[in-house]
Amino acid sequence: MATKIMRVILVILTSLILIGILFYGVLYVISYGISYFIMIDTQGEYRKYDTGVTIEVKNSSQQDISNLTFSFGHLLDINFQEIGEIKQLKPGQSSKLISKSMDLSSSDLSMYMQYYLKDGETKIENSIFYLDTINPKKIVALIDIAKVDDEGNLLLNVEGYNGFTQITGEIDPDRDN
Repeated sequence: MATKIMRVILVILTSLILIGILFYGVLYVISYGISYFIMIDTQGEYRKYDTGVTIEVKNSSQQDISNLTFSFGHLLDINFQEIGEIKQLKPGQSSKLISKSMDLSSSDLSMYMQYYLKDGETKIENSIFYLDTINPKKIVALIDIAKVDDEGNLLLNVEGYNGFTQITGEIDPDRDN
């Protein structure tokens, strides 16, 4: 009799454990599906871009632009991670940088763009694009160079997706620093 009771208890416990595992699995799949659709929804028009880092730069100004260097980093760390360089952009021309593998394992990162002013001095635009998530799967930065002022400063219109939300903004060389 005692063995029969033990078998019944063992069957009941095993059943409860299996039901718990099944229930956990169903909840996991549902939560993953919901978060996936939320992530897809926040990407909007940037959903069509591949995972990794995509930077598209269009020169809408009337001047040649050269030596644009893009990197990720933050002001407290001088070891910026270079994304790439665009050597030359003529008026009306566009160029694209793509990186499939980036080590973006720290938080609070910004995208920087370095270029040269007409007097040869280096200009670094800090934080043209801010990343507030660690290891984003996809980053899309669309940069339109709208104007070049007399000193060579660039007026930029920036939009894109930072791995969490969509971004839009303007970087004006005449702004107060």
